Amino acid sequence: DLNENEGENQSCPLHIAAEKGAVDVTEGLLALGADLQVVDISGKSPFLVACNKGHEDVVDRLLAAGAIVNSSSRAGLFPLILASFGGHLGIVDRLVIHGANINHQDKLGWNALMLASRDGHVSVVDRLVGLGCDLNLRNYRSSTALMMACDRDHAEIVKILLAHGADTQLKNDK
Repeated sequence: DLNENEGENQSCPLHIAAEKGAVDVTEGLLALGADLQVVDISGKSPFLVACNKGHEDVVDRLLAAGAIVNSSSRAGLFPLILASFGGHLGIVDRLVIHGANINHQDKLGWNALMLASRDGHVSVVDRLVGLGCDLNLRNYRSSTALMMACDRDHAEIVKILLAHGADTQLKNDK
């Protein structure tokens, strides 16, 4: 069955194609009726996998086939969060153009800006801030993007966040 999950990750063929960035295989599977919403063992759709891995062409094909921009995994991971975590600016731009919510938070309160700030993805942080995302959202430990950038010594990101009004008076639970 084209949509049957197999292997240790319970992945279907479309998941594997999305993970590998196999554009032609993705198109072929879609033409044969592959299900865009089937999830692997972690609750991720092929679209979420492609966003996480940074495969822009596969993301484009899945969006054209009807992938849901604001869908999430069981853990509440949204495509924009996964693309930001990986520093995939091209995918961030595609998702925003297609209506991604820039302030979505996962089940632990993490959002795209926090992950990009923590991991030093300056271009993604700059884009998200420029789009007007909430600079002071907090995760489950009451940490903000500014706190995460400071913790990892990402000076350029700290400057961007401060220049756009990140609150320096907030405290976390650390």
